[in-house]
Amino acid sequence: MIIWVASYPRSGNTFFRVLLRRMLGVNTYTVYPQPVPNMEELGELPFDKTIAAAARSKHLYFLKTHELPGADKYPAIYLVRDGRDSLVSHTHYTLADESGHTCIGGGENAVFNNVLHGLVATAPRFGGWSANIRAWCARAAPTHVIRFEELIRNPEATFRRAIRALDCKLPVLKSATAPEFEALHKSGPKWFRKGLVGSWKQEMPHGLATLFAKLHGDTMRELKYDCPRVPESLIARLLEHNYPPDLARTRHVEHLYSGELPPDGVFLGDGWFPLEASDGRTFRWAGADAEIVVTAPTGAARKLLLEVGPGPGTCGRPLELGILDAEGRVILEKTVAYRTAVMANLPQAAGLAVPIKLKARNGGIRAATDPRVLNFRVFDLALAK
Repeated sequence: MIIWVASYPRSGNTFFRVLLRRMLGVNTYTVYPQPVPNMEELGELPFDKTIAAAARSKHLYFLKTHELPGADKYPAIYLVRDGRDSLVSHTHYTLADESGHTCIGGGENAVFNNVLHGLVATAPRFGGWSANIRAWCARAAPTHVIRFEELIRNPEATFRRAIRALDCKLPVLKSATAPEFEALHKSGPKWFRKGLVGSWKQEMPHGLATLFAKLHGDTMRELKYDCPRVPESLIARLLEHNYPPDLARTRHVEHLYSGELPPDGVFLGDGWFPLEASDGRTFRWAGADAEIVVTAPTGAARKLLLEVGPGPGTCGRPLELGILDAEGRVILEKTVAYRTAVMANLPQAAGLAVPIKLKARNGGIRAATDPRVLNFRVFDLALAK
């Protein structure tokens, strides 16, 4: 028999499994090939069966996973945590060595902020924070949800409620108590870092907190976490579209982390496909239209420089490229037969942002091997005098 112990990473999974060992006297297993090392308190054993074989067995397998759920009907304990704390902790875990040493979050730490940015804005392994939670909470099989904050505040009572909810008639040891977090931190600092609630407030930059609220606010509020609705934010939109390393300059993205628009910054806007790489070069594909946004123009930079190439959408013909201002007026029209540099004068505009549209005048053909329309791609973009 299988009981899933599931969660997005850094949401209390390991602590709950310590409680299984301490309060039920059972071992736990993991779907991952490398278990947590040297933690007797956890009692984790190698999982040497297939999922199907374990499900048929009379032995009870408490099986850890961070993956998205399948279509099985096995019962599950699912742990959730304030996503901001979870993603900050996940960033520390990603950067930590086995002794738990890592960089300090927040502020000007570019490495920390860039890793955190990727976890907030993209859907890497495990589907991303919101998608993982929604998938597990929506499954038809019995799934008992535990909030990390309640588990930390009152571990014994929260654990007992979870075991009762499983309805598996598992007797909790009468004299069992939860271990002190300090002892767990000492035995496994990488897995038990702080166990605090709300530490994201000191470690998540303002710009990324705004982006998190935009992308994950609905999920947070459904889980009854305090996450106010944020108005449409240019900073959040640009952070959503520009994750370093990307075509936008890293120094410009770092301004956004602090909640500021950089002078003469140049960013990707709407209409671009995700970053790709080939032959050592990175680029972004676009279909019919794609946006570039220049922020806080000072007038010192007067030209937009692009390295552009046609795509399969033009069916081997040169790309007829139009560059337009916010009012739809033509700044430049250019025929692009191969990857080439294009220079266009910036429109004279004041304000916080100058949107510029790149428009494919021809194309629109889908490639046989790709469902997207790929009319052109941009390898680099910058501003110049």
